[in-house]
Amino acid sequence: MSMPRTRARGFRGVPPEGEGNHVDNAVESVLATGVTYIQGPWTASLWLRYLGPRALDTLNTVRSRSNTLLNVGARYAVNRSLTLGLDVFNLAGSKSNDIEYFYASCTAGEIASGACGGGIDDRHVHPMEPRSARVSARWTF
Repeated sequence: MSMPRTRARGFRGVPPEGEGNHVDNAVESVLATGVTYIQGPWTASLWLRYLGPRALDTLNTVRSRSNTLLNVGARYAVNRSLTLGLDVFNLAGSKSNDIEYFYASCTAGEIASGACGGGIDDRHVHPMEPRSARVSARWTF
C-alpha cells in the first residue's frame, strides 16, 4: 500500500519574479485511516491521521514538520435509548503542530508606533491539543 501523494503547483511555466512554484501549505502526503469493532453492546474505534511535511512558502525553502494523530473511542449501549462513551484524543501525546504558516508579522506595539516595516518572517503555529479525554452520554428518544 502506498501513501497518497499530491504535487500542487501555483503556476504553469515560470513563476513571477521572487515567487516559487509551490502552493503554500499544500499537503503532499496524507493518510487517514481507522478501524471500528462492534461486539454486542460494545463499539470500539481507533483512528490515525498522518500529514506529511509541506512547503510553507512558494519557494519551498521553509517546510512544516510531519504530524501524526491517534484517537481512540469506546461506546457501550446500555439499552436502546442510552449509550455511554469515552474518547481519548492524541493518545500518543504528540507534540506536533496542527497548523503551521510562514509569513511576516509585527507586534501590536510596532504597528502602533509605525516601526513595523516589512515585519519579521517567522513560523506561526497552532500546537496540537494535548492528550485529553471526553466522556459522553447519548439519549435517543
